[in-house]
Amino acid sequence: GIGALAANPLHVGTVGVTLSATNTTGGDLFLSTGAITLAGTGASLSEVAGGTLRIDSSNNIVIDGNVTVGGAGSIVLNASGTLTESGAGAGSLIAPTVELGTTTAPTSIGTGGAPVLTQATTLLDVRSGGDIYVSNTGNVNATAQSSGGLVNLANTGTLTTAGVITANTTVTVGATNDISIG
Repeated sequence: GIGALAANPLHVGTVGVTLSATNTTGGDLFLSTGAITLAGTGASLSEVAGGTLRIDSSNNIVIDGNVTVGGAGSIVLNASGTLTESGAGAGSLIAPTVELGTTTAPTSIGTGGAPVLTQATTLLDVRSGGDIYVSNTGNVNATAQSSGGLVNLANTGTLTTAGVITANTTVTVGATNDISIG
C-alpha cells in the first residue's frame, strides 16, 4: 500500500497542481494532506480492488471527477474544512462503502446546488458540523449526523437506515424506491 492506516499516512502538503497516486499491489492508499482537489484534470487516485482509499485533509476536499475503488473496497474522506463538488455533477465517489467525516467532521458536506455524489451500497458515518447534502445512486444502507445544520440525503434506489440520521435543524430523506427506517 501507500501510507498505513491510521498510524503512518503519506503526508502531502497543500496540492497546487495535480496529484496522482496508484496502488496496484495490495493494502491501502492513505494520504494526509492540506487542501486537495480529487480527480481533476490530469490527476488520478486509484486503489486496488478491496482496499481502502483514505484522505485526511487539514483543510478542504473538492471532488472534481470520479474517484473509484472496486471489489469490497471503501473510500474514506475526512476534512477539517468543507467537503464539496467543484460544481454540480463534477464527479462521484464510487465504492461499496463510502465514509465522509469519520474521524474529522467537515464544516459542511456538499451544497444544495451541488450535493456530494456517491454510488455506494453503504454510506457510513456521514458526519458534519454543518449542512450535509449527499445524493447516492443504487440501493444503500445509510447513516448521517449533522451537529450544526441540516441533513439532505437523496437516493436513486432503495434506502435503508443503517443507524441514526440526525440533524440540528431539518432531516430530508428521499428515494426513488422504498425507504426503510429502522
